[in-house]
Amino acid sequence: MRAPALLVTAFLAFGAQAQPTEPPRVPKLTVEVGPLSALSTNGYVGGQIVLKALLVSRHPFEALELKLPRLPDAQVIELQRPRTRRVTGYGGRGYVFETAIAIFPRSPGTLTIPPVTAVGFVEPEADNELTFDLASDPVEIKISGVSRHYENPWWLVSDRVEIEDTWSVPPEDIRVGEVVQRTVHFHVWGVAADHLPVVDHGRARGLKVSLADRKLRTERSPDGLIAHAAYTWDVEAEPQQVAFITPIGLDYWDPIEHRARKVAAPALRLEPLAADSEKIAAGLMREAADQKNLVRVYGAMLIGALSIPVVLLLGAFLTTWIPTRTDQHLRASAAIDPSPSNVYRAFDTWLARSGVSADHFDHHHTSRRDLSDRLFSRAHPDLSARNDLISDALRYSRRSRAQRLSHWLRTMLRP
Repeated sequence: MRAPALLVTAFLAFGAQAQPTEPPRVPKLTVEVGPLSALSTNGYVGGQIVLKALLVSRHPFEALELKLPRLPDAQVIELQRPRTRRVTGYGGRGYVFETAIAIFPRSPGTLTIPPVTAVGFVEPEADNELTFDLASDPVEIKISGVSRHYENPWWLVSDRVEIEDTWSVPPEDIRVGEVVQRTVHFHVWGVAADHLPVVDHGRARGLKVSLADRKLRTERSPDGLIAHAAYTWDVEAEPQQVAFITPIGLDYWDPIEHRARKVAAPALRLEPLAADSEKIAAGLMREAADQKNLVRVYGAMLIGALSIPVVLLLGAFLTTWIPTRTDQHLRASAAIDPSPSNVYRAFDTWLARSGVSADHFDHHHTSRRDLSDRLFSRAHPDLSARNDLISDALRYSRRSRAQRLSHWLRTMLRP
């Protein structure tokens, strides 16, 4: 049988710590709902309600299933992921399981928050299970709609809003024609960033204003959501104009005081200083120098891009005339031992290493048989045949490489 409801605590300021007591032997469930104003009077559509669930035990949880309520008529956002932590205090050691959610009602009426349940067991001693089946009491909160006293079309509920206004140059030091940046930060408690309205700087005679950046971020903590928004505008003062900037801020509804409120950066009167001629001249000279350097860089890149194919083509032509290592080996072998047998053997080695067909070589040059007869003639050996053989081999090698280069060029230049 489920144990009776243990404790439901309504609170205004989350984070209040209970007096140190010894953790209970039987796990104890505590559910906190806030803020207090929502329970004592009423909450609002779109207003944040925070629910915290804590389960405290002297012994570690061997099994635990904690179920948070389902609320189809409200948006629920997880503030704290469920976790178990070990705690040590004046009351002794224990274990705390905790989680928190934010609830945003979608419609007026009565919001009923069903019980939070926790089922599981602990083992005070080995093989001695102590089971628990706990549930909190349901909570009912009256939810009001948009107040008729709220005039802004964007309904925003928050109990705390802060604003920060910063300039890249102090407003009193702004000069004509100089672009400065103004950044306004908004910090809104109890709201997600995507629910904030769009903030407009507003037009001001004598100023050119344009939005430069907009950043939104939602911060989550066990105490609720905090929306952060940062707007940055580029501001340029026009000559001979005094500018009046209207306040920039947010309208919102305070659920604790039950009234409309507004927070804003104050209005400003700008009297821009005369343009700094020396600074303008320096800027123009710097811009001209940058353009000149840019032309040099592009020129160097163009020359480099055009020279690369020329260098590659020149290198390819040179390789057709420079003897290969196989050609050099043939010439060196013939020089070291000019005997007909060694020359002919070196020539056969050249054919094998060059991958040249003997029949193809004979078709383009003096046949090897004729050269052999001239080299090895017993009556009158023709020693000039040795030079003819080497010259034919080197000429054939150059022509083969030239033909491959020509084929590659035709392939590259083919449309």
